[in-house]
Amino acid sequence: MKKPNGRKLREAAAFTMFASGGLWLCAATVYYDNSVTKWASPKAHVWNSTTDHNTWPGATMTQVSGYDNLWSFDSGSYANVIFNNGMSGDALMQTIDLTATDGKVYKMTSTANKGGMSYFSSLDEWKESLESGGDNGGGNGGDNDTDAFWLEPATPKINQEVTIHFNAAAAPGVFKDKNTDLYLHLGLAFGKEWKFVLTDWNNLDDKFRMTRDADNPNRYTYTIGTTISEFFNIGDDMEVDGIAFIVRDTNGTKAQDADVFIPITRPLDPSTACVGRYTGHKITDGTLTVKGEWGQLLITPYADNIVKVFTLPESATIRQERRSITVSATPQPLPMAVTEDTDSELVFTFGNGQTLVHINKEYCTVTFTDSDGNPILAEQGGLDNRAGKRGVTFAAMNDAAFYGGGYNGARTDWNNVTMLMDNRQTSQWHSGSPGPRCINVPFYVSTGGYGVLFDDHYRNAEITPSANGTRYTTGAMNPIAYYFVGGGSMEKVMENYTWLTGRQQMPPYWFLGYTTSRYGYTSFTDADNNINAIKGAGIPLDGVVFDLFWQGTDESGMGNLDWEGSNFGNATSWLKGKKDSGVHTVIITEPFFTSKSRNYATLKSKNYLADESVNGMEWLKSENVGLIDAANPEAMEWMVEECYIPRTREGVDGMWLDLGEPERHDDDSNHQGASVAQVHNEFGNLWIEAVYNGLRREFPDMRPMLMPRAGTSGMQRFSTFPWTGDIQRSWSGLQAQIPALVSASMSGIGYIGSDVGGFEGAAPDPRLYLRWVQQAVFTPMIRTHAQGRLLPEPSNDCYNDVRDDVRRFINLHYQYLPYTYTLAWRNATKGTPLARPVNMYDSNPATLASVKDEYLWGRDILVAPVVENAESRTVRFPEGKWLDLNDYTGIYSGTTQYSAPLGKLPYFGRVGSFIPRFTATTFTNTASIAHTDYTIDYIADPDGGVTEGFLFEDDRTTPSVNENYKYLVTKFHGVVEDDKAYIYIWRYDQNDSDIDGSPSPVKEGYDGMAQYHTYTFVIHNMPAKVRAGASVRAKAPSAGNSAGDDFAEAESVDALMASGRNAYFIDSASGKAYIKATLPTDTNQIIQVSGDGAIMTGADAIEADNNMYLSYADGMLSYSLAPEMTGGRIEVYSASGAMACSFEAGAADGTVHQTPANLAPGVYVARISATDASQRPATKRIKIAAR
Repeated sequence: MKKPNGRKLREAAAFTMFASGGLWLCAATVYYDNSVTKWASPKAHVWNSTTDHNTWPGATMTQVSGYDNLWSFDSGSYANVIFNNGMSGDALMQTIDLTATDGKVYKMTSTANKGGMSYFSSLDEWKESLESGGDNGGGNGGDNDTDAFWLEPATPKINQEVTIHFNAAAAPGVFKDKNTDLYLHLGLAFGKEWKFVLTDWNNLDDKFRMTRDADNPNRYTYTIGTTISEFFNIGDDMEVDGIAFIVRDTNGTKAQDADVFIPITRPLDPSTACVGRYTGHKITDGTLTVKGEWGQLLITPYADNIVKVFTLPESATIRQERRSITVSATPQPLPMAVTEDTDSELVFTFGNGQTLVHINKEYCTVTFTDSDGNPILAEQGGLDNRAGKRGVTFAAMNDAAFYGGGYNGARTDWNNVTMLMDNRQTSQWHSGSPGPRCINVPFYVSTGGYGVLFDDHYRNAEITPSANGTRYTTGAMNPIAYYFVGGGSMEKVMENYTWLTGRQQMPPYWFLGYTTSRYGYTSFTDADNNINAIKGAGIPLDGVVFDLFWQGTDESGMGNLDWEGSNFGNATSWLKGKKDSGVHTVIITEPFFTSKSRNYATLKSKNYLADESVNGMEWLKSENVGLIDAANPEAMEWMVEECYIPRTREGVDGMWLDLGEPERHDDDSNHQGASVAQVHNEFGNLWIEAVYNGLRREFPDMRPMLMPRAGTSGMQRFSTFPWTGDIQRSWSGLQAQIPALVSASMSGIGYIGSDVGGFEGAAPDPRLYLRWVQQAVFTPMIRTHAQGRLLPEPSNDCYNDVRDDVRRFINLHYQYLPYTYTLAWRNATKGTPLARPVNMYDSNPATLASVKDEYLWGRDILVAPVVENAESRTVRFPEGKWLDLNDYTGIYSGTTQYSAPLGKLPYFGRVGSFIPRFTATTFTNTASIAHTDYTIDYIADPDGGVTEGFLFEDDRTTPSVNENYKYLVTKFHGVVEDDKAYIYIWRYDQNDSDIDGSPSPVKEGYDGMAQYHTYTFVIHNMPAKVRAGASVRAKAPSAGNSAGDDFAEAESVDALMASGRNAYFIDSASGKAYIKATLPTDTNQIIQVSGDGAIMTGADAIEADNNMYLSYADGMLSYSLAPEMTGGRIEVYSASGAMACSFEAGAADGTVHQTPANLAPGVYVARISATDASQRPATKRIKIAAR
């Protein structure tokens, strides 16, 4: 007999054990279902009273043979029990106090401490929950403390029993802690319509009263049995969408404002499946083709953990997919084979074997599992590609959250919310505006460590991600495919997704700074006045954007695609002058052409217009407005040659591609080879790609900067820097920016910004403006933009009261560019988003799944902007500890109420990180920054351990996609021990194949790389033993290297920063060490901070230099001073800080002298100090033990 493979097969084996009597119940035995909490070794603390108990955390439970997640314990005569993970402190997790009932199975249904509970009165009841679709370990798996309603099992079939759960504590609050009887008003849902309603609202029936949990009175249940179909007296074949219900009390008060609809799953019928029953299979040309009764299932691995799924019914009249505008990768040559072939399934293995594909022979449906057979994603009914029915439904996977889908302003987590794929511009939108927005991406990533890309852009397709089972539907005319994107973590999924759809090259460095824009500067003189005002206010500036009026004196100039001569004369000279002063220019272009423009007639004569008279464009003050056909390659090439190439030659550095949804898209538009519904969501990408390819062709040494308003999956590979459209100037508009930033980032779009301050709406509000600037500090770029009457530039008088803070925060954005640029490198090489959900690295992503007003900037900075008119906010921290980067003192975890007056941005650094920034705090523009002086915050873990961080550098101009691209990566590797701290500084460049391996000893680096960099390391959380009597030295980490350099001790941080040599300062009160080191960039180094004076590193001993030497042995101090040194003195202090002895050092002649030190047994710190020939103080400390 074949060994069972996968969770469902293991469950089947488990049921056999029950049936055969292989599990015996003991008296006073309690059980714990560990399937949700997944504790390594559950403990049971039992008691009768404060004196009658076992010792906390209790006894280790016994795993029940044959069950992954079931544990047992003989509670004996004890009446009470707490199950827990055996940990302490912040790591402790435990259940609520429980009554120890013989034979009962207990389950914590969330991973929050003292989370919600489910109970099973017996092992038989627990077994039944498994049979009804639960995980191996029982329970619904879909409940947590934030769910008000859920079903058990999570996605029941119509021919199954189901239990409705209600958590009054998570509902709006009307029934919380009320301890009252509740009833169900109950029916079936057909769409949003109620049918088969069994209850009478005006006449309560005890039959529909919910059961209140004796141990938790906020929890209620109601069981519909024996099956849903029997309960409602309907057939199993009836197409029911879900269960509809309202929870109410005897007075008619409802627990929720809206009706609750929870989906149910229809049993599969092979006769209705797209492909039907299995009849055979073959592997050819890298694809597994499974033949069914009525079609084919094609499985194509693209790489390890990336699989394309496609079906083709025999009845299909259109048999080809629409060409993909999303997928840029090609399938890699991989080993592949069918490794199991039984009566019920095929198991298809490919690549490294991390992902397995199981094909159910009854229905030809697909399940993806890991190498151990644990399900990751399972189709519910197969990919249906029959005309009029195209789509796919997946089974419930109990995901904590889903991210991606383009950008939106209402949420980061899409669980149980439908994404409508329709690129749509909405004027003055805000966090409460219904979607969709201008960029929709048919991709989601799950906290379960997988993602799904639907390679289809048909207008109004829908994706509904859900822990209860995800659904995709589309009206596409062609058969569609989806891609399973695995990886095991969200970060790895993003790496694989961007490999599949393309990664963005390194950005133009200047656009990461501050850019000014408005609708619109009406002349070069107008722009100059605002540029000079911004510079005059001391605000750094890198770019200026010209809106519509560069093409004409009013809106009717749209489509001229050339400078309006009277106000924008001698453009080449003006552009050069601005670039020479560090200000780069961006111009707007649109796909619409007014009949007054110089190009309308040409486009019409060439048949390049999809629509010669677009409706709803009266604001352009022309009789007709045409829309260019982005689906026509010749039309796009005409636009590239007519505008983008000549304007770039003149000196324009960035292209703004506006209105590309398209903003108005009439149904009678005539696109080349496709309908409006097919082209609409593709339009933005087709336009962007044409411009990008044209610029790359003509200007291969330039980094393109394209700023489109619309696009879809894959747009990132065309060097795009989109923004969130015409956002409302309001607090609600600001609140929309964090969900938009995170959602876009998790869609592969790494560089999205906003019209900082808000584009349209209310009059200028200085408080709102400042808070918006604060939110933009940790985004890829800052660009203020609004209608001219709203005065978007920070130099305007309406911002006088906040300008100092605005200037400070824009400078802060510049100061952290080394960190941001390093994130850009990770995005270019791995596809890792710059902005990330707060739970991206949490072991329990459900806890913070719904957070939408905070985000991670990279892995190590948590940003929690104030997005309301308030001066404090609640901050919910990801797992671990976080250092306040405002004052570098407070360390936080869990949840806190954080004081944030108007001039304060809450942001925090992860304990266990290196965070690089420029040492300078004020800037003019990016071109004037000296990339040689960095401050590195080493936020050490006080509990010890290893920390790593990176600093990426290049020449900031050469495209990273070019063959001659060069760079330098500096890896900081920190180790904290009991009495030592080390910082290893390892260099990698284009000649190193792996930054996780050992670097080569000498670096080539990039052209123009400075020979030396000055680093100021600030080590936070230094262990006390390291701080006491610390000494600092640097060396190269290769055997046989010459002596390292001792660092001079500075008297203060200010003295350290003013020092022209390597120096350090230990602030014992704050626990910080400040180390300033000027080091060569082409070699590797170690910096050591030692509390015992020892400078030894094994085979690579760091020897004393010839200037100063001090050691102790057998009651004698040995010392030497170089001949040029004067004022030598030796002091010895006890561990308490009291001076034990002191004396003048002897002759400074470079030779070793000795003097007795009569010390009582104990630990001491000896210090030798002197002044060198340049009158600079020098100090050396050692730790000594007298016996």
